[in-house]
Amino acid sequence: MSDSLSSSSIGMSQRHLALTSPVARLAKSAREGNPQELAFEAAVRLVSDAFIKPILAQVRSSSDMMKPFAPGSAEKSFRPMLDGELADRIARSEHFDLVGATQKSLLSKAFRQTSTPVAKPTLEVHG
Repeated sequence: MSDSLSSSSIGMSQRHLALTSPVARLAKSAREGNPQELAFEAAVRLVSDAFIKPILAQVRSSSDMMKPFAPGSAEKSFRPMLDGELADRIARSEHFDLVGATQKSLLSKAFRQTSTPVAKPTLEVHG
């Protein structure tokens, strides 16, 4: 009985993690038709991946630490994951205005393109 309880609690915790991930939030916003949240998540991804992560990688590669303080093989292999998490947290912070500006730009472009009526081709028949 404890085996079924522990496996169900593990399933619940994994489900909880899946529901709180950015991808799950993005999917929920898409199902609910929330363009503000979709644009925010897209802006966070864009700013994090294209702007913040390269800066963090550059800062880490430029530091020359001496032997006792130099990163080991484990730190080197997990460093990109740490940089990704830090970049996401920085992008989601309240005072990072680049995400807000990107969100506004995405929303304005999306609604400008969808609200513009498409010109229908006309067919003229002579005869």
